[in-house]
Amino acid sequence: MLESEQFSLYGTIKSRQEITEYLDNYYQTVIDAGYKHRTAHLLDMLPQHDSVRILDYGCGLGVFTRLISEHNSQAEVLGIDIDFESVRIANAWLGKRSHIEINNRSIEDLETSSFDFVISMQVIEHVHNVGNYLQSISRVLKPEGILLITLPNIMNPLHLLRLLFSMNRLSKRVQSHSEFISEQYIKPQHHINGWDPYHFTTLVSSMGYLVKEVRMVDGVPIPYLGRILRRKSLIYWRTQIPGVRNLSTRMVFKLQKIRDTNILQTD
Repeated sequence: MLESEQFSLYGTIKSRQEITEYLDNYYQTVIDAGYKHRTAHLLDMLPQHDSVRILDYGCGLGVFTRLISEHNSQAEVLGIDIDFESVRIANAWLGKRSHIEINNRSIEDLETSSFDFVISMQVIEHVHNVGNYLQSISRVLKPEGILLITLPNIMNPLHLLRLLFSMNRLSKRVQSHSEFISEQYIKPQHHINGWDPYHFTTLVSSMGYLVKEVRMVDGVPIPYLGRILRRKSLIYWRTQIPGVRNLSTRMVFKLQKIRDTNILQTD
């Protein structure tokens, strides 16, 4: 690959060197964060020394795909994503590595019952046809295979305070949001689904998955504290206090496939 080749990352043109520096830094940030980042919890749920097949469904720039392979060097890891440029960047950064493949293949093109594990991180909240999405994953999983999935938890202070402070202005705010999304909707950026732990459990359990473990991760978001401290981003409280921890911003579910379920277009 030519060093002069250019890439589009989040709407900005980057050189190969800039891409490498950005992803190297992000990769190291995830490593240094340890259990403060959801990826460490996902890796906890994967075997380390088994010859298994793992699908990273919605692999993005390939950082977690690399972490999976380093966690279990005997695993065969396939990362797929619908965004061509993300896959192109991932391959430029990773180069050729044994046991890792990243491409634009659709999950519908993958063989039935061909993976021991499927991992889908921060994808389902962007999906319109959630039933078809979960069914497609179930199809490629082997019997009793494992789905590891992360998604936002809507039962957190950020969402709750937004509703409380809206009060009588809720209708106007919702109308304004509707107009904005109608004109400027961007699929990779905007969440179109949201769940609390119990409603998500109802969804997946009705589709042939059994919940084996749930972890609340990435900390409890504290609204407005970032503004007070003049920070550019949200501040998170990473607490182990029972109950309070359940208000964390994201959830990690470990699900076992126990049966196939046929979801129709009209369901």
